[in-house]
Amino acid sequence: MTAVDVTREEGQGSGDDRRRAFATNWAWALRRAGTPPLTADETELRLAGAVGRLIEITSSEPFDAAPAATVGAALVGTGFAEPVALGESIRLLAAEFPAVLAAEPAPAPTDVPARLAAVSAEFATGFAAATRERAFTAQSDAQRALRASEARFRAVLAGAPAGIALATPDGQLTDVNDGLANLLGLPVSTLVGRRLVEFLVPEHRAGLEEAYDHLRTSEVPRVRIERRLARPGGEETWLSLGLSLVADESGVPRWLTALVEDVTEQRATRLALLHGSAHDRLTGLINRDAFVERLTAIVRERGVERVGLCYLDVDGFKVFNDSLGHPAGDELLVALAERLRSAAVGALVARLGDDEFGVLLTGTTGIADVELVAAEITRALAAPFTIGDSRLTLSAGIGLVEHAAVDADAADLIRAAELTMYRAKAEGRGSRAVYDPHRNEQQIARYALSTSMPAALERDEFVVEFQPLVGLADGRVRGAEALVRWRHRELGLLSPKRFVGLAEETGAIVPIGRRVLQLACRQAARWRIDDDPAPYASVNLAVSQFRDPGLVDDVVRVLEETGLEPGRLQLELAAGTVAAANAAPLRRLSALGVRLAVDDVGAGWANLGLLRELPVDVLKLSGGLVQRLTGAEPSEAESQILESLVTLGHALDLQVVAEGIETVEQHDRLRALGCDTGQGWYFAPALAPDDFIRYLPGSPAVASR
Repeated sequence: MTAVDVTREEGQGSGDDRRRAFATNWAWALRRAGTPPLTADETELRLAGAVGRLIEITSSEPFDAAPAATVGAALVGTGFAEPVALGESIRLLAAEFPAVLAAEPAPAPTDVPARLAAVSAEFATGFAAATRERAFTAQSDAQRALRASEARFRAVLAGAPAGIALATPDGQLTDVNDGLANLLGLPVSTLVGRRLVEFLVPEHRAGLEEAYDHLRTSEVPRVRIERRLARPGGEETWLSLGLSLVADESGVPRWLTALVEDVTEQRATRLALLHGSAHDRLTGLINRDAFVERLTAIVRERGVERVGLCYLDVDGFKVFNDSLGHPAGDELLVALAERLRSAAVGALVARLGDDEFGVLLTGTTGIADVELVAAEITRALAAPFTIGDSRLTLSAGIGLVEHAAVDADAADLIRAAELTMYRAKAEGRGSRAVYDPHRNEQQIARYALSTSMPAALERDEFVVEFQPLVGLADGRVRGAEALVRWRHRELGLLSPKRFVGLAEETGAIVPIGRRVLQLACRQAARWRIDDDPAPYASVNLAVSQFRDPGLVDDVVRVLEETGLEPGRLQLELAAGTVAAANAAPLRRLSALGVRLAVDDVGAGWANLGLLRELPVDVLKLSGGLVQRLTGAEPSEAESQILESLVTLGHALDLQVVAEGIETVEQHDRLRALGCDTGQGWYFAPALAPDDFIRYLPGSPAVASR
């Protein structure tokens, strides 16, 4: 019989092929090592089952190497009881078994070397136990053979690559191999009679003694621990110690086996992974999950009486990030994290979100302690940051909480600090606010409203009403502005003022806006007027929607789904956000035929020059400007401003729409100024979809009010 090569390159051969090849190689090695008790075919058949069992043990989750002892014992039971058989088996497991695992359909474990070492140790333990059992029950000639076998067994141990030792139950070494001697850096002859505990750093010795006691006094047959090896010069080396007891036939422990490995690199990798899961990769600060976990541990341990929290959000960070670029924004965050560490010495600092950070103080005596840290943070942020060629100063809204730790809930404390931070942000840049349960009730309601938006979208709670846009010259309905409402399950019908600002803060405005666009286009496709062009739907878009890279694709998709002609869709951009709008998607939308309007244009709007650069079709005058036209003390200046805006719009070939028309006087004056279209309660309030359809037929809108 010749050996079969099982070291082919990865990817060659199936798992079954690898198993059979390994079993053949194993059988060949065992038969070569001594007089075989079985035929070649019988040997391979027995070992094929052993290979399958070893694969199951090595790949088991959770991993437990103990069953490998039965495989080692079974090898002895098959008749291969010579120590050389053990040596060949361990050699093959170390050299060729990883390739067998790699060929299996299931992914191999990430810690195969450590698992194989443990399996080899258990295999050797089972083999040794079975060998000793045979020796104790054999006749005198078998006893003489046992002594010779033990001598050969020690020779095999000496050549094994892993550190292996036999010891008395209290840990005194009786046999060691070269692998262990190399790990400890001492000759084999100097190790016999000593105890492994002597070679560990002092602070880790008690743990090994406890492991010995645990093995001797409990029914646990094996223990695995990691301890640090004492090295000259303080070099850090970590050992994995797999300890097992071998008992005689009466159950009395006779020997202790130890498998010793250097796991310094594996430990470093594991700790790095653990560190990465608990820390923000950019700043090195702990992340939100770790922050919550640490605060939870503090309030549960009851070792601290009071805690303080600072929850801060950087003012205008998105503007910095968008204007400087994300690499510069990341550099700014790293510098900011370092400032926070310096400002909050002794506190736990965490990155809780993109531009949100938390500071945890323990052992506080009152809110004044937290305010001192918050003031120091404010001063630290005010010092200029140098990012590339730019010098920036930052401010942050900070929410402060100070509370008894006993019976506190970590999540509630963090939420209280976060809500207080939002109140600080509402008070202006660089503001700080102290938690007040009464003042935070409104914030809690806002928070609850914002967190319920995603579910409300799924339940189709956002609906659209339509306010007519009416031609001032002929009273015909030209279109309608789509106005979103939230039909809340508990609070009833909510106006946009209750939730649109929140949606813009949380980013929910993008999916909500997408839903409004879909509803508006679906309804507009139903609108028809005899002998008149079909009305268009005008939809407001927030600036974040115009910045959404998927906006144009969303519009195209909705138009295709609803069948609405592009020219019957008008998108409105608030005048205050025009300067920040990206012109590229606006031009793409205009090229499709979609109408574009600038909404809420007033007397103080300073970006009229942008109307030449952007593909705008409509200028919408603010309702406030219209109201001042016929107020208690109308001025000639207001009238002239309004007339100038109408004239400017027409000079730029724009249609001019006046919002907020409520009286006949306003209507007539705007029509006299040449304003094209009007909108307001003078014509109709916002109407439900079916009510708006009933509003359309027949005669001029004013006559049908």
